[in-house]
Amino acid sequence: MYILIDFKPFTQQIPSNGELFCEDFFHALFRNHPEHVFYLWTTGDDILEKKDRFEDYSNVRRVHTAISATRLYRLIRFLGYPFIDDLVETLAMKNGHLPWTGKFDAIFCNTPFPTLFEEDCFHVQFTNHLKPLHSPELYTKESMEYQSGKWYKKNISSADLNIVPSLFAKNEILELDADEENIHISGIGITKSINKYTPQNREEDIQQHLENNNSLSDVENIYEEHNEWDTLPEKFLFVHCDLHSFQTVIKAFELFRARFSNENWILIIEEPFAGNFSHFKQWHNVEILPPLPKNKKEIILSKCFAYINASLYDTTGKKILEAMRCGAPILSSSHGCFPEICPKHSLFFDPLSFSDLFTQMKVLYTDETLQQNLEEKGILESHLPKFSWDDISINIMKEITSKLEEREFEE
Repeated sequence: MYILIDFKPFTQQIPSNGELFCEDFFHALFRNHPEHVFYLWTTGDDILEKKDRFEDYSNVRRVHTAISATRLYRLIRFLGYPFIDDLVETLAMKNGHLPWTGKFDAIFCNTPFPTLFEEDCFHVQFTNHLKPLHSPELYTKESMEYQSGKWYKKNISSADLNIVPSLFAKNEILELDADEENIHISGIGITKSINKYTPQNREEDIQQHLENNNSLSDVENIYEEHNEWDTLPEKFLFVHCDLHSFQTVIKAFELFRARFSNENWILIIEEPFAGNFSHFKQWHNVEILPPLPKNKKEIILSKCFAYINASLYDTTGKKILEAMRCGAPILSSSHGCFPEICPKHSLFFDPLSFSDLFTQMKVLYTDETLQQNLEEKGILESHLPKFSWDDISINIMKEITSKLEEREFEE
């Protein structure tokens, strides 16, 4: 089987960070299926770095289109040309990467992508999140040109197989006219053995982890103006929320701070994107930070009194797993995929109800046994692997093979 993988969305939007669409998944895919040939397609200035080691596999080919993805998308959008698989097939044949008699049997794309394929090419659509549908105000006009509801619905409804990370994501895309029989849940939302960071002894473990991971994120320069990292407050809550739940968190925190005024509580909020909350006024005892590099986030998660995830539309739950591994007691949104991931003893709240969140904050503060229980069981649960990259890649290929056989039988 010849399989085309549109690599641009994978490299640009979702790095190797424990979610489904990353290099780890590809390595498992190539490793477990030597009988298939995979074509990694890049465009414009996109580069596959040597560290990705894709040349290690004899069943991987590289195909590059000089035209930029933006220009290509415009051709597709306004001229209805070209068919992606036809374009790349021609290039692959011309460069000797694909036999002249060959055609791609399937194509892997990540949502959103302005897809246009020949009907005989099996379309596999990966949908990792639906945030642009729910929170378009977070995205620039240029980004939303190709991340609109129109493209999401087109990608999902036309796909021969939709692959999603959680039951929550499945229910979301069913509302976009997806065929339930064509949806495959990978289970990545409850894959808990990807990040090996285990803070058994917090201070020593964190320091050793940082010494072994010197490479910082590209956004490191954002933090030069902050000096809080060596002097974090004694009592603070760490929060991830979006524009829809921001006010909920602030109101709940104000109630909590007033109720337990004997402590000097600080609320640290991580923005989903840099500058999202800049237009909000500053509240007392509230610190709003841009997206955090991994090493800084681990320090905060290891020292916070509790981690509050007030997200409405998260489909993979990666942030919850990070917090659990670092030993942070969890207050979790009851929306999204979190109920699928969190231990049953977790504290859940409605992210649109500040009184609901305040109640759970109060319960956690007044029950020291619960605090310890959430911390210890969270670390344990976060290291119980329920799936592996190998399992996921094998199950996905089984599903694709089965669908192709059904199609061939029908013809």
